[in-house]
Amino acid sequence: MRDREVDMEDRELIARILRGEEVNRCLALLMEKYRVLLFTVARRMLGGRRDAEEVVQDTWVIALRRLPQFDPGLGKLSSWLCGITIRLCLHVWRKRKRVARSEAAERCCCLDSSPGPEERHEQLVWHERLWLVLSGLPRLWQALLVLHIQECWTYQQLAKAFGFSERHAKYETNRALAAAQHRALELGLAGWR
Repeated sequence: MRDREVDMEDRELIARILRGEEVNRCLALLMEKYRVLLFTVARRMLGGRRDAEEVVQDTWVIALRRLPQFDPGLGKLSSWLCGITIRLCLHVWRKRKRVARSEAAERCCCLDSSPGPEERHEQLVWHERLWLVLSGLPRLWQALLVLHIQECWTYQQLAKAFGFSERHAKYETNRALAAAQHRALELGLAGWR
């Protein structure tokens, strides 16, 4: 029941934007509601705060332009917005020649609390292992694993975000996981995940 209420709120805000009623206010409400989700997805995929902020801004520009095409009957607004964000992140990845090691170290967290020196060291070691394993995989598989493992996305959420069937999302995610496990064994990295 709660999900339907949220969906109805989104639908009403979208309808008002499309009718030209209080566009700035309605858009601001949607942006505030999904700000953290979109930023977290972009930050996890790209690593850098600045890149993530730019992708989130671009997401809203594209979403506003394509809002008349959004069909609430096909899925949630959050999934549709995350799909736009993910595609923009993939575009950024294609443009990058390689990720600097210092940026890779930043990918590990959007943590609210400040960890102690030991926790921070453990996070960095774990993070370095994770990204060493993922760096040898195709970008699509990297994105799937980051969202599935770190963000706990379901196959259904992945399917909607990437434009796959749920079965294909499960298939690609499992292939990515098997490839990551194989790569971790090759590198001799226990506890990469």
